[in-house]
Amino acid sequence: MTTLEEKAIGSRQAFASYVAEVLATTLAAGTPMANGSPLHPHGFRLRNLFGDEPVRPLDPRTTALPLHLAHLEALLTVTSPLDGGLSLHEGVAVTGGSGAAVGDHVEWDHRADVSPDFVFSYPVAEPGCDHVSGDERPPYPVALLTALLDSVELCDAEGREVFPDALRTPDGVFPIAVAHPRVPPPLGHRSDGKKGTGERQPLHSVAATEATIVTLARHWGLLAPQLTFRHRGERPCTVDGFRLRDLKDWVIPADGHPAEVYEYLARVCNVSCEFCYLYGNPQTLAVARGQKVIKDTELETRLRYYDPKGRSGLFHAQWEINEFLVDPKVHQLLPALRERTDDALYFITNGSPLNGRVLDLLEGVQPAHLIVSINSLDEDLRGSVMNERSKQTGTALTALRELAARKIPYGISLAAFPDFPIEDLRQTIKIVDGLGAGFVRVNLPGHTRNLPYQGSFDTDELWTSVMRAIRKIRTEVSVPVFSIPSALEENHHTDDPLAARVVGTVPNSPAARAGLRSGDVIRGINGFPVRTRADVVPLLMLLKGKAGLLVEREGEELRLDMAEQDCAYPYAGHVLCKYLFPWGVVVAPCLSASAAAQIRSEIDQVSAGRTWMLTSALMRPAAEALFRRFDPELLDQVEFVESTNEFLGGNIRVMDMSTIGDICQAIEARAVTEGLPDLILMAETGFNRHGRDLQGRHWRDIERHLGRPVRLIRASRFTF
Repeated sequence: MTTLEEKAIGSRQAFASYVAEVLATTLAAGTPMANGSPLHPHGFRLRNLFGDEPVRPLDPRTTALPLHLAHLEALLTVTSPLDGGLSLHEGVAVTGGSGAAVGDHVEWDHRADVSPDFVFSYPVAEPGCDHVSGDERPPYPVALLTALLDSVELCDAEGREVFPDALRTPDGVFPIAVAHPRVPPPLGHRSDGKKGTGERQPLHSVAATEATIVTLARHWGLLAPQLTFRHRGERPCTVDGFRLRDLKDWVIPADGHPAEVYEYLARVCNVSCEFCYLYGNPQTLAVARGQKVIKDTELETRLRYYDPKGRSGLFHAQWEINEFLVDPKVHQLLPALRERTDDALYFITNGSPLNGRVLDLLEGVQPAHLIVSINSLDEDLRGSVMNERSKQTGTALTALRELAARKIPYGISLAAFPDFPIEDLRQTIKIVDGLGAGFVRVNLPGHTRNLPYQGSFDTDELWTSVMRAIRKIRTEVSVPVFSIPSALEENHHTDDPLAARVVGTVPNSPAARAGLRSGDVIRGINGFPVRTRADVVPLLMLLKGKAGLLVEREGEELRLDMAEQDCAYPYAGHVLCKYLFPWGVVVAPCLSASAAAQIRSEIDQVSAGRTWMLTSALMRPAAEALFRRFDPELLDQVEFVESTNEFLGGNIRVMDMSTIGDICQAIEARAVTEGLPDLILMAETGFNRHGRDLQGRHWRDIERHLGRPVRLIRASRFTF
């Protein structure tokens, strides 16, 4: 049986083979340097979150072809060039390149593609400012090596990464100019464009999720101007794009969840909320913006390669998430997905698409869970703020009873912007409490600098007033009510940021029927002590049949017994929508004891005298509490550096939304007076599974920029 590790090695084998060929010939033409000394890399690995990809060997060697033409041959193994919207094939000749004699050329004769697969095509990327030092462009091998080092790491004989800062060639020593962390990579347009503009996918869609494609785009951008492309006897062609040649080379390990296909339905929306965060997204965000629904052939192709049992699928592309249920293709896609997997489908919806036909669809593909962004039950208020027609508003509000009648589990989402008064928030929660909602989440209002909110507000004042209202509302309803970010309440308005304090229980869940209440503190589960909230979910997930809780309530200890079969709608098991609420217990995310242990280990491994830990003002009290409880000496050994969200701006305060530019800015500001530390620590949760931030920059670029070791602390991503 093929393991996920074996799939991970094989999934990008074609790209890795291309890199091996290109690096072999490039390093034969020049020697990488570091601090004036030559490097002799033994291998390379593809970049990911923790640097644990396999190291592939390097074999520097010369080629009979000129370097440009040898690299063209390597590119043609994984891509095909495009001239305008047309593929170049059937007898294209290429001439030119460094060291090319007159008549040196490459010819290839592709057959026209007869595959039913969608053609994933992209624009050629300009080398851009991140490959240019000063006013002159570096030589081709230097610029190429810079581009490759965004996707790969060079390694020594022990598998440790080496950081070249220059390339020595027969023409001299040229610096490798890695972009400053605050300089966004040049990716072109973020939108897919209107019909007739080439139908190419924006590079923003893959910059953070499949950066290998951006590397190919940059290589084409460097190589194409050096060569002349022409059909036999015809005028020269202009290579301005490329397509992925064989999609089998772009199948990767995946979770196997159906969302890996249906998320692409959400490229457009049918309302226009005044406070929608999408309007404030910067243009350099590594997320593409859709202006039209996904093409039938693209969706069919993604479905064709989706393998939930084998846990693999096509590479992930990242688009702004709008409304899932307005694309008509949902009626064909969901039944097709249900034939392949029993996993619960989960959608966020504004509610207005929930007409009878869509409700019938969802009922027919159960299990299906929804988060309904209802925002208000006041029809006039909701309609004006969300800019929707009265019929849409009516559909959304009447759908809640229909969801309960059909036993479709759902939660409610509310945006606590000033448009919706706190009294309206309270009334909405009290009403949905009787309509079968599994939970209510309240989003504390946030906006970027690009979304200057019309009803300006004092963030601290509004967040605190909303949080206090939520606490009072919890005593009046049975549905659990939590806020996002939960760190405000847990870390700044409690006496213990780590306590396993219960937010609430899913109605009719085993926890609710056992009598667990909001405000209870869980001290033990089946005899196991609970040290922090982070212990609660994994312990409960392990238990079956029955579970016993030791609970502290108003200074007294209680024992509560839960029975797994003692439940009814809306409880749907351990997972409700995207949240883990095992046995119906709702607790906010929390740092774990293992984080303190890893921090101690990282400090000891590098014998760090001075260590800085990146955090946010929201999370710092929890980190300090963690140290006090599990390793008090860390309070003297680790200095906290608070990163602010300069990239997004506005009132965004979450460390997980900081870019590497934000992080470097915070570090360098402190270093002005204190100098750089021996070790820099950060939580992994600020980066995706590929190790990239909101702009598609890899976290190891911090290490390259600062010249200090940087380590990631493993932590669970906070879902609220």
